[in-house]
Amino acid sequence: MIADLRFARFIKELIGLDVDSIGASVVEGILRYRQQQAGQADLEAYWQLLQRSTEEVKALVDALLVPETWFFRYGESFTALSRLVWQRLGKQPRRPQRILSLPCSSGEEPYSIVMALLDAGIAAERFQVEAMDISEIQLQRARLGLYSRNSFRGQHLSFRQRYFSETAAGYQLQPQVLAQVSFRQGNIIDSAATMNSASYDIIFCRNLLIYFDRATQEQVLSRLMAMLSDDGLLFSGPAETSVVTAMGLKPLGLPLAFVFARSQPEPQTAESRARTVSALTGGAVNVAVPNGDDGVKRLRSWPGGHGGSHGDSTPADAAKQGKERSVVRRPVAAVPGHTIQHPPHDASLANDTHSELELQLQQVRQLADQGQTGRALVLCRQLHQQHAEQPQVLYWLGLLAESGGDRLAAQSWYRKVLYLQPRHTEALGQLAALLEAEGEHVAASRLRARMMETHHG
Repeated sequence: MIADLRFARFIKELIGLDVDSIGASVVEGILRYRQQQAGQADLEAYWQLLQRSTEEVKALVDALLVPETWFFRYGESFTALSRLVWQRLGKQPRRPQRILSLPCSSGEEPYSIVMALLDAGIAAERFQVEAMDISEIQLQRARLGLYSRNSFRGQHLSFRQRYFSETAAGYQLQPQVLAQVSFRQGNIIDSAATMNSASYDIIFCRNLLIYFDRATQEQVLSRLMAMLSDDGLLFSGPAETSVVTAMGLKPLGLPLAFVFARSQPEPQTAESRARTVSALTGGAVNVAVPNGDDGVKRLRSWPGGHGGSHGDSTPADAAKQGKERSVVRRPVAAVPGHTIQHPPHDASLANDTHSELELQLQQVRQLADQGQTGRALVLCRQLHQQHAEQPQVLYWLGLLAESGGDRLAAQSWYRKVLYLQPRHTEALGQLAALLEAEGEHVAASRLRARMMETHHG
């Protein structure tokens, strides 16, 4: 527990953050940092400053936040989103879908929503995206739409070529995507921020609830439900599913999407989905298919539809489109309440991005996405024999163990990753989620504290 309880109560009332969720030592370090930056002699003087300075309160909030985000994080969610929006438009084609992203941080999530829907062939006028965050600094970055390489993770970044222009300052998002998102400052803890909000069809609220105690989680979820339409959908974070279901929402059962509804919608067959999309597109029946571990979409034809050129399509792809059956590749089976986050590129593999090991790990991913987890595991074990201390190989062994339901083995693999690479954020996140689900809240909060220290340090 933080030494000076005044700060803990102040922070909780301000943004809902449970100090113990990220570690008292981390919060005390941030307080000391802000005290020094503000030129205050000690924490008592800093406390008095917080009581009279709105600007310093904002600065403290920004220091406490962890904007650990990137484009198409949890890519399966965006694949599911595209399909669900098509389905909803089929039922109410004249009503544009209203989508909310909060907290939106520096904008990667709401812009990913826009790019995913545009890539799925959904016209801009058929959906509206709003985004809310407590931090004005993050909102300024989001509105600017200028991003560094850190916002692009994974091997398949073709969306960057389609929607960004490379500049000396970074990657500038194109106006057509920028214009599709409206940003506003707001605090979900403050009832005034949501009091007059019109209802949304879909809300993305991911990896926020994990920083609250149970009472605050229920309070925030109640407000989200008040903002959600009767048939609305909620996308949560992987470690938040038990909290969401406890509030009466039902999972849709889409692998790794972590999406919930107030009531279970009637199931749709592939044929009925095809009819829905065909009615909206005048016969062009396209479906978004994940194209790699960052959630990039590629349009392929369903039987009877026609694809057209899109992004990565090659002449060979186009030649096969009339005959090809579009098969949505199955991702690694999810362990309830946890994410299977595909590993990012690891520069330690080799300077050459097409190194033999990296290509073999790509093959592991492809097999896992196709549902061939047994073959993926065999290949990964072979790689482990040759590369026993390669963190990415160990990380994949953890993912595959987790997907098979062997949580103890998964924890062991993630711990080995962290022994070799203590700042491996994906392994920290996976292990924290596993421990949280087993009730080991203190250990999970320590891991999240390490993630926060990595971010700040």
